[in-house]
Amino acid sequence: MRMKVLRKLVGKQKTFFYGLVILVGILLVVICVGSPSIVDASAGKLLLKTGNSFFGGSMPYSLTMADYSYRTALLFDPKVEDAWHQRARIAFLKGNFDDALVKINKQIDLHGDSFMAAYYIRGLIYGYDKQYTNAEKDFLHFLTWDSNNWAANNDLAWIYFAQGKFDQALAQSAKGLAVNPGNAWLLTMHAMSLYNLGKSEKAYEELLEAKKSVEKLTEADWTHSYPGNDPAIAASGLAAFKATIEKNIELVHKALPTR
Repeated sequence: MRMKVLRKLVGKQKTFFYGLVILVGILLVVICVGSPSIVDASAGKLLLKTGNSFFGGSMPYSLTMADYSYRTALLFDPKVEDAWHQRARIAFLKGNFDDALVKINKQIDLHGDSFMAAYYIRGLIYGYDKQYTNAEKDFLHFLTWDSNNWAANNDLAWIYFAQGKFDQALAQSAKGLAVNPGNAWLLTMHAMSLYNLGKSEKAYEELLEAKKSVEKLTEADWTHSYPGNDPAIAASGLAAFKATIEKNIELVHKALPTR
């Protein structure tokens, strides 16, 4: 019990310290710049960077401090680029899909196509909320900007897969693999689409490829593939992905024709 209380006290001390660092930074901007409008814009950008440092950056990972920084940035500059997008990502990671959708819509209303990553995040939010038509629309829009993005191709394939549209899931994951050969996520999606289309032998071959590919991945690779997630869960996240591929191999193996 004493250790739990001590950890809570240490956590509060860290939060106070980081908050003090943010405040000092803003004061420095005010002193050095002077002009109110310029101060607001500069403080907004500084706070945005500060939030990013807590959200997978150089500071200890903290969604609380990151969101606090983004909220404060918006108080200084309501149009600071990326703040609503980052707040939406945090709400999404917490599973608050309605709140995440409100925030990402504010980002898109303010910045539109000047910040295309917002459409990718909104696609994810819609997808997890099972609003598949809206999710497909946003992923397709994002892919007009970055057609080679493996994650967007894979997630759009997932949207089709979730609806039982296995032909479309197969085609979309194939597009991703054409420019990202050997990608474990795309291989798994492509293989399971084949399996659901009755092509178990080819699916089995591709899952074995996916297994070889995932064995080469490091925790750093997993963290890079899931930006915004706590790096502390990289090991368990990677292990879960490996386990999923193993289960799929077992499933597909049972469907192979006997010889």
